[in-house]
Amino acid sequence: MMLLWLALACSGGSTDDPSDDSDATTTDDLVLDDTPIDPNAPVEAVVEFDRELFEGRPLLWHIPENPRGMVWFFHGSDGDATSANLLESVAILNELIEVDIGFVAFSSDDPREWDIHNGRGSNEDLQRIERVRDHLMIGSSWDKETPVFAWGFSNGAIMTGVFGEFALDQGWPIRAISAHNAASQNDEIPTIFIDSENDDTGVGGSMVAAANALEDAGVATESYMAMEGPLDPMRFLRIPNFNADKSQFQFDEIVDWGHIDADGNRITSTDNVEAVVNQISTQSQGWGPEQAGEQLRVVWCTHRIDGRFALEERNFFVAQL
Repeated sequence: MMLLWLALACSGGSTDDPSDDSDATTTDDLVLDDTPIDPNAPVEAVVEFDRELFEGRPLLWHIPENPRGMVWFFHGSDGDATSANLLESVAILNELIEVDIGFVAFSSDDPREWDIHNGRGSNEDLQRIERVRDHLMIGSSWDKETPVFAWGFSNGAIMTGVFGEFALDQGWPIRAISAHNAASQNDEIPTIFIDSENDDTGVGGSMVAAANALEDAGVATESYMAMEGPLDPMRFLRIPNFNADKSQFQFDEIVDWGHIDADGNRITSTDNVEAVVNQISTQSQGWGPEQAGEQLRVVWCTHRIDGRFALEERNFFVAQL
């Protein structure tokens, strides 16, 4: 049976319904607020992340006082643990932290990508996972009984499947996986898949196949597709220290350059996205051009971490506890 991919347009406009203030999901003793997130609201971490260099590579984490679970965060190619600081990553982690699910983000052994090919005996990344786990459990509220999850983007999403099989072999209480913009290959672990309409990496087919395989095996799975919509003039309020005037200025610049129309609809080709982002970075007279360009990549639904399904990811993880 083919799995239905649910879609949400990336307009950057609010999805709140002011007539409905009763959105909530109840899971045992936990009441989840399902009120839609305003995609224009500023994104700042709800807690200060702990950080250090571990074996010479960045390590970030947050362990709640009484963790319901811990998420292993796997960055994409050419990234490292500091990818957890990206606005869209923070938007997702905030929702998890609010329900006492912590996270640990560490860095692949190869500076470019995770080892998605080898088993524990020759896989430096899996061996480092064990050392990081032992290190962070010392004197903390994270123990061997704490449920664990995996979250990954791109190459990191593929790594979540490798990690999942490893965790099962180790007897760790892994509950679920979230795979962004690449397939997590496993047939036992509940998995939520997030893809983007204009992702040009060709991963969509393998994600659909992986989701359908899980469904056929009777394993819980959900899939979502981010669909492009018009850019909202207030989208850049998502960036800390932006105000309405700054966001409007950034929007107007992109209109003046001919990349969008006055209603925010994209005019330029999807093949031209990186050129537009480069123009913002090098020619913009606005504030925070690097982050503004990154937000444009997200709104145009390219191969980027996207936090618009943060509530769905949170709910999926909580449902597996």
